[in-house]
Amino acid sequence: MNKHGYRFSFGPWNISEGGDPFGPDVREPIDFDDKLPVYKELGFDAVQFHDDDAVPNLTAIPTRR
Repeated sequence: MNKHGYRFSFGPWNISEGGDPFGPDVREPIDFDDKLPVYKELGFDAVQFHDDDAVPNLTAIPTRR
């Protein structure tokens, strides 16, 4: 894929888990680790995470140290 110098990323929340908000699931969910090679084949270069995705129990960490 010619991306003209651009690099693309996505958030896992933007990629369907197989469900439809207006109907039933259309397929079984796929493990995140199994999705990564497919995303690379599609031309994505990076994955975005929320802060609490990257740091477990983020809300339990004191704000001041």
